[in-house]
Amino acid sequence: MRRLPSSLRDSLHTARAGFIVAAVSFAIAHPCNAAPHRAANAAPTPPVMRLGDAVKPLAYDVELTVVPTQEKFAGRIVIHLEFSKPTNFFWLNATQLDIHQAALVAGGKTHTATPVAGGRDFVGLRFGETIPAGRAVLTIAYEGVISRTETAGIFKQKDGDFWYAYTQFEAIAARRAFPCFDEPGWKVPWYLALVVPASDVAAANMPAIAEEAVVPQGAGIAAKPSRASFSAARSTTAGADAAIPMKRVRFEPTPPLPSYLIAFAVGPFDVVDGGRAGKKGTPLRYIVPKGRTAEVAYAKEATPKLLELLEDYFGTPYPFPKVDAVAIPLTVGFGAMENVGFITYAAPLLLARPEQEGERFKRDYASVAAHEMAHQWFGDLVTMQWWDDVWLNESFATWMSAKVVERYNPAWQTRLERDHRRQRAIAIDRLASTRQIRQPVATRDDLANAFDGITYQKGAAVLAMFEHWLGDERFRNGVRRYLVEHAQGSAKAEDFFAAVAAEAGSDHAALVPGLKSFIEQPGVPRLDVALDCGSDGPKLLVSQSRFLADRPLSDTARPPRWIFPVCFQYGRGGDFGETCTVIREARTVLPLPAGERCPQWVLPNIGGTGYFVPVLNADLAMQLTRTPLLPEEAVPALDDSATLAQTGDWPIDSALEFAARFANHRQPPVAAGAVALAETANPAWLADASERDAYARYVTKVFGARARSLGWTTKSGDREGDALLRNKLVPWVADAGNDSALKRDADRLARDWLAGKVALPGSLRPVLESAARSATGASGRELVDAYAAALDRAVNRDRDDLLAGLGAFRDPALFDAALDAALSDRIDARDGVRVLRAASEDARTAPLALRYLRDHYDAIVKRLPEDYPASLPKFGSYLCDAGEKTEFESFFSERATKVPGGMRNMAQALEEINICIAAGQAQRPRLKAFLTKQ
Repeated sequence: MRRLPSSLRDSLHTARAGFIVAAVSFAIAHPCNAAPHRAANAAPTPPVMRLGDAVKPLAYDVELTVVPTQEKFAGRIVIHLEFSKPTNFFWLNATQLDIHQAALVAGGKTHTATPVAGGRDFVGLRFGETIPAGRAVLTIAYEGVISRTETAGIFKQKDGDFWYAYTQFEAIAARRAFPCFDEPGWKVPWYLALVVPASDVAAANMPAIAEEAVVPQGAGIAAKPSRASFSAARSTTAGADAAIPMKRVRFEPTPPLPSYLIAFAVGPFDVVDGGRAGKKGTPLRYIVPKGRTAEVAYAKEATPKLLELLEDYFGTPYPFPKVDAVAIPLTVGFGAMENVGFITYAAPLLLARPEQEGERFKRDYASVAAHEMAHQWFGDLVTMQWWDDVWLNESFATWMSAKVVERYNPAWQTRLERDHRRQRAIAIDRLASTRQIRQPVATRDDLANAFDGITYQKGAAVLAMFEHWLGDERFRNGVRRYLVEHAQGSAKAEDFFAAVAAEAGSDHAALVPGLKSFIEQPGVPRLDVALDCGSDGPKLLVSQSRFLADRPLSDTARPPRWIFPVCFQYGRGGDFGETCTVIREARTVLPLPAGERCPQWVLPNIGGTGYFVPVLNADLAMQLTRTPLLPEEAVPALDDSATLAQTGDWPIDSALEFAARFANHRQPPVAAGAVALAETANPAWLADASERDAYARYVTKVFGARARSLGWTTKSGDREGDALLRNKLVPWVADAGNDSALKRDADRLARDWLAGKVALPGSLRPVLESAARSATGASGRELVDAYAAALDRAVNRDRDDLLAGLGAFRDPALFDAALDAALSDRIDARDGVRVLRAASEDARTAPLALRYLRDHYDAIVKRLPEDYPASLPKFGSYLCDAGEKTEFESFFSERATKVPGGMRNMAQALEEINICIAAGQAQRPRLKAFLTKQ
């Protein structure tokens, strides 16, 4: 257990012992209350984002009274500070906190503070006389909100008949719980105590060390606190029902931590003992809503092995005293959070009944748990200094998760799925409005866009590329060096680069410039490849430029350059070779080894380890589509083909022929890649019913037999990966292939499941969605009503699947009925809006979703978290018509400016619409000609 230095610990106890303050009441949540103070002595302008370093925290001592059934909490915080120079005013972070009393002890004197409102994120503290430089102790008594709507700050949710309180502080929501220095670089110890109902469980980052009964005494700073023990004397039970027996739970002090990694939960939880794991026998627990203990069976099985694999990679034991996994019924904006020793999960990621423990659930849990536990070293033990480097934490954990899960269960072949994640990053990075991975964060707007596919997926792909270049061992040694050098501290990207470069040997010179070329500029390289078989021997002609889907390359004022490794495979007949180089310049000539004959085919980006879009000239592209490929070669080739076909850079007829080659591949990830490539023929590009029928014939001819063989439900002869392929292939063939038999089976299974006649382990969502897509008339309305009724009793994964089903109705009348049901007052709007999102991601219902959102916008928004509207422009990304684009732009042009992050989301949606329209114009003639042959 880490403790404070003795000098600081002694001064903390001295400050606790006694101080006298006058009552000063001020509500930050209502800035008008500050007017008299400002009129007398105007406050400085609040910061934009950062507090500066004139005053810095050294330690926090916090006690909160949290009763999950109530709307407010009460708090008292003692902050040890150090002033670098004399001052009579400084800023803290605080959001929606009512400051009742504040006083500061410095230089042997007690100074009363007058709070001054500083907008949404700040409160200023003004003192009647100058505070000298040096150490001081600030004490604040306050109240805040336990939100029913947000999943940020302290919030509450109901599961069954019981209320639970949770926290989520990343990125800047700790200020909703404490007036504090809410920045990641301020990493100090925290002493936490919670006053809660005596019958409730209180859990937090660190183990509990004491519990004691308390008697509610009201809030406020006592005139003369007892010198015996500040903790015993203080009681912040304001707002608690006097009839509720209360207790105080005190926790071990934390090691140095930033505010965003503090976490706790209060409620009538069931706590499941998960035993011990790892080098130190770390205790594992699963904290779940009452009655849900049986649903952590798989998490209990998987977590110990995942923890051990991480310890093996990092070469050090798990760095904290425990690992709690905590289930939150509903999350918005996050699925899990790496709070030190207290990892929170959206309940469907952690909890599943035995019949729900299909392959998808197991993979998802293993991946997310490995990601969050990797953070305990990389992100928690060593923390970023500022949000500019949130990419490093999240990129690393995403990359590390794939690596760990591959070792955890090799049969899952996660290396073949890794390339699909690379493709998802490229889908964002191909936009002119994309951002660089290491995006400077100077405003809330910058921070609002920092947690996206660029941070997670692109960053992970870039790390994987440079790890492949250096080799596993050298890269791992660099990671270990970084953690040792910065343990219990904070660091910047340059520190990570330096640690890896120190292990890079002869590759050092290109490593850091190469990493920076991807981290510090936006976009993805386009690598054009041609073959020259002149008299002086065969050679590859390679040129790099930025891959942009929505404007000519010549529009870039200063063409970007990247430095990156690339390996090519080439061959003729049964012979093949490989050659590698480092791309640095705009154009590179790569001679093949002496004596090589002119190859028939060239495969760039072997194994999909490179983060770039390879573009072969027409002859090489045609040859590649006829070349036998191994699974690890086929998956990236299919994904890159899909990227190019979506933007019109590769002919759609060639894409559909290439997809057909792999439709029945034995490896499910390859077959899934073939489906994704065939799906690039956007329904919006099909001009009429005859073309839609012809496309359905292609789908049925190429993919139908395997879809019917897999069927909707699990079979005893299923191989690893069949469940995932089933969930992708079968509903797509039923829909795009217009397979009447599959549609009938889906409708029957959906109705039987609703009636309780069958279980659908691992197959519920695709069945519910497929049944909804083909529903019409009175029977379709019955299905809408049945889905809506089932939501009343469904939890976790069943609830998610029903919401997806409600979002899949296509008949216009049923569409409105489904959305009306999902967004009715009896369903949480945070759930209901997921139905609207699902509908917006189907090209056939995207226009209906836009219309519905436009007609109900104000009513929907007022029931959602305050920052959620920033994501609503994304709902237009699947539109593909100039008129729809105009309508979308007109509706959101002003609304997107009103919430941080909204404008970038709108810009990206508009680009996606433009890409679809332009690609459709380019691809339609070839698509029509191809379909005519079907």
